[in-house]
Amino acid sequence: MNFPIFSIIIPTYNRENSIANCLLSVLNQTYTNFEVLIIDNKSTDNTLLEISKISDERIKLFVNDRNYERCYSRNKGIEQAIGDYITFLDSDDLFLTNHLQNWYDFLAKNKQENTFFISNKEICIKNEKRIFPPSIDYSEKKNLLKSPVIPGQTCIPTKIAKKFKFETDYLIFEDTALWLQLAMNYEISTAPFSSYSYSVNEENSVNVKKNNFGERRVTSLQNFIHQNPDIVGFFGLRQFKIELSKSFFAIAKFHMANQNRKKAIFFLLKSMTSSPTLFQFKHKSLLILSLILNKEIKEYGFKIHYYLKD
Repeated sequence: MNFPIFSIIIPTYNRENSIANCLLSVLNQTYTNFEVLIIDNKSTDNTLLEISKISDERIKLFVNDRNYERCYSRNKGIEQAIGDYITFLDSDDLFLTNHLQNWYDFLAKNKQENTFFISNKEICIKNEKRIFPPSIDYSEKKNLLKSPVIPGQTCIPTKIAKKFKFETDYLIFEDTALWLQLAMNYEISTAPFSSYSYSVNEENSVNVKKNNFGERRVTSLQNFIHQNPDIVGFFGLRQFKIELSKSFFAIAKFHMANQNRKKAIFFLLKSMTSSPTLFQFKHKSLLILSLILNKEIKEYGFKIHYYLKD
């Protein structure tokens, strides 16, 4: 039996409109020695039907018995993986056709032991505009917090990945929490290519107008800080306070978009006091003033002609 080099883990839930393109982006890779582990989180739409239309012996489909958080699905994929390396792909994102070949070539030249690997990425906005963020050197481990890494950017030796797991205590922070734990035990090597395409669309779980994800992220950060004093000490409490500030700001944006003026002001103040030296201090002060004066804020969707819920 020929074992695959790469195990690609795709957690999915109700992605009938994107799962086919996601899966085809993997099957159309120029490098072909891989397996695809799809873990469906008990979808209620036609996601499974769309998957069934694509036949390939490299695909392995697992369906959860109920709707768990995505941590569970990713961990299940890691448990089942038999490739030498694990990569991740969210079901609304894509691999460009040379992505696995890029990884294969890079790994062949960089045979470090006790190392996990991070590539650059491109950001695709509503399937139209493509942006290439500046390259980040993640061998400087503290950049993991300053410039968060999306799971699709990583490539982790399977023997390392199987020693850890995504924790449900850290939802909306679970991926960064895992990278920080790995960084305390292993070296990081940065790959120079940007062949993973991260999709920004209305269905993202971090859409500030539709999802109050900031609340869960605040709870996750507070749990992580309390439970991991050694990691917090290494990376510095100040950086975690900045992350808390960003999360409170996300909550404020959600309340602005949903016309909750008093709550928006409250969480803007929480954001400012969590990290008072953050560069957005002046911007948030102006937002608070605008809300007090009941002025429209187009950037975050607050409109004065709506009936205020407070």
